[in-house]
Amino acid sequence: MNKIYLIVLAVWLGLVGVPAASAHEFSGYVSGEMQLFPENPNHAGQRDQSASLAFQAEYYHEFKNGSSFTFVPFYRLDSADAKRTHFDIRELTYLCCMRISNCGSGCARSSGG
Repeated sequence: MNKIYLIVLAVWLGLVGVPAASAHEFSGYVSGEMQLFPENPNHAGQRDQSASLAFQAEYYHEFKNGSSFTFVPFYRLDSADAKRTHFDIRELTYLCCMRISNCGSGCARSSGG
């Protein structure tokens, strides 16, 4: 897991050094969740309470030539469920704009309708 953090840090530091003449956008959110149960647990290992924190950041950069880069990391910390505590990359894309056509590379979730 430490290798993932180092890769994310390296990408982030590499982007911060991009010239300021281009567009940079930062956004994100932090959310909290808490569950309280009025009755005692019925089974061993169950808890009568739990708390969770989620952090998601988004970095978008548009280059002078119209190409763009997007990076969206996500981290959830859960007090009761170790399987729910995790880090993932929700989006990591690069879109290259050329005169004739556009090409892209990366991973992202998308939905169409």
